[in-house]
Amino acid sequence: MRTAEERFNAKWGLEPDSNCWLWTASTIKSRGGSKYGVFTFGSPGQTGLAHRFSHEHFKGFIPKGLEIDHLCRNTLCVNPDHLEAVTHSENQRRGNSGSTMAEIHRKKTV
Repeated sequence: MRTAEERFNAKWGLEPDSNCWLWTASTIKSRGGSKYGVFTFGSPGQTGLAHRFSHEHFKGFIPKGLEIDHLCRNTLCVNPDHLEAVTHSENQRRGNSGSTMAEIHRKKTV
């Protein structure tokens, strides 16, 4: 039986320009319309957000009251180097500030 890390690593693909690990498996859509990866791990049927699993597995525990910010602004990215535990207000502030890596990548593909 494969480990959670092995199953996780089989569900993302590298985006070479940004070094994002783009989630290629199941997703959910937030109220704002952003897509987030979903991953089943641990106990049978224990499902969570793929970027949270990535942060906890590769970087460590997420303190209570913090959420994971995608520094690259790509919500499908699960690269732990692109993830940081921050307060909700900091995550919102960062998301609403100027030009982002995600916008730059969208412009490249249009």
